[in-house]
Amino acid sequence: MDTLVEQIEMIEARLSDQMFRRITGLDSDADRIAALNAELKTLYLKLVNLVQHDEPAMDAVAQALMWRHTLSEYEEVMAGISRYLRHPTRKVGDQPVTFFNLPTFEASEDSHAMRQEVRQHLMDEATHIVDSIDGCLARQREVAAEYGRTPLDCFCRAEGLDEPTLRSLIETIGDQARPAFERLFPSYARRILGEDTPADFTDLMALCRNRDMQLCDPFVGGVNLVEVARRTIQMMGFDPERITMDVEARPAKFPSALVMAVRPPHDVRISVLPSGGFNMLCALLHELGHAVHYSSLEPNLPLWKRRPDFGTAETFSNWLEMLLEQPSYLRAVLGFNEEQVAEALGVARLRGLIIMTWRSALSLSVVDFWSGAAPDFAALEERLREYGRRFTGLEVPEGYAPLDHFARNATFNVVGFPVAYARLGHIYTQLEAGEAEWWCRPEAINELKGYMKRGRDAGFPTEWLDPEAILARYVHPNVTG
Repeated sequence: MDTLVEQIEMIEARLSDQMFRRITGLDSDADRIAALNAELKTLYLKLVNLVQHDEPAMDAVAQALMWRHTLSEYEEVMAGISRYLRHPTRKVGDQPVTFFNLPTFEASEDSHAMRQEVRQHLMDEATHIVDSIDGCLARQREVAAEYGRTPLDCFCRAEGLDEPTLRSLIETIGDQARPAFERLFPSYARRILGEDTPADFTDLMALCRNRDMQLCDPFVGGVNLVEVARRTIQMMGFDPERITMDVEARPAKFPSALVMAVRPPHDVRISVLPSGGFNMLCALLHELGHAVHYSSLEPNLPLWKRRPDFGTAETFSNWLEMLLEQPSYLRAVLGFNEEQVAEALGVARLRGLIIMTWRSALSLSVVDFWSGAAPDFAALEERLREYGRRFTGLEVPEGYAPLDHFARNATFNVVGFPVAYARLGHIYTQLEAGEAEWWCRPEAINELKGYMKRGRDAGFPTEWLDPEAILARYVHPNVTG
């Protein structure tokens, strides 16, 4: 089996390198990607026979095979997005607005009417790809049935909870965060987008494109944010030289920041657009949270244990991003004064509440899909509109779901956020109980580093799934430092 696993790891690294090149707008070879994927699928099928009595290993292998089995369907969806999701007249710079640069457009366009018109046009065009999305999701379900485990099953086992507990956690966070969100969101929407803006779903999407972060951009003008991020993880005892950071702008580069564990812990890469603003630092810290996690894994762990599930992965990424809520960090590293600290904390609270409401709606929709409560993409979208209304009080427009990465792919990545947030309430309570500048003392995070090293078997305390600490932090904040 060792030789087989070594082959899988080698080919996965080659495929991940090609995918990273594609995502970052560099030259990649579509035929080579297809060939490597086919080879991996064959090898993973051999591995199934060797690990079928090892539940955690089978979970990880089944998840890998779901991606291998459905890559062609996924590529069909993405081809449809490239073909149809573009606006005939609206532009970003000299390029037409497309699905890929929509975040850039929404991050810069002040006119509510124009943002709504562009989004509506893309939603109308997305009807051309709904059948492909349904086909991709149906194929995922077939693969899950073949191996007797869904992403919901695998997630719950890896994260140490069951489906009722997961549902209850998401519902509690979404329901209890809504009142604070409804108080805060309209005031920020009107402050940022104009007094006459309606503070509706269109405005929420604009704020999700980091319009809120722009309030802090003047505070970091002229600051080398890449160097700040590198120095931050170095102060914590991590080696930034073990992580490759792609921060160049390219026309075909995917707009969202991301991490690629090409061959963890040895080859870990992140991709971030060089916006130069406060959001760039936020994105860098989030992706570096993933990256220090993957680069900290014990190298001798079995391959499947070096593939943490989403709740564990998002715990570490959001942990590092939340440094921007630490007054002592903002003062000492970024040189913020008290007024600037207060602004940054207000923006951080808004972002936290958006995650706890809107991403809870996305999360519960994905859980419904994989539990069978939402049998197809149309039902998933209807659940998303229902939960969006329940947790945010906003009307999610019909036809939105194809534009959303999490909904379109029914990916459990988004479900990792409420689970991670519950844990982070407890983690930050412990860290803040010590010295204010814990973030520059490597020994202060030794416990967290221990969880990082164990990969899929992180072993977080079960009591960290109690959301009370994170609700206290965002719904009734009492931040000091």
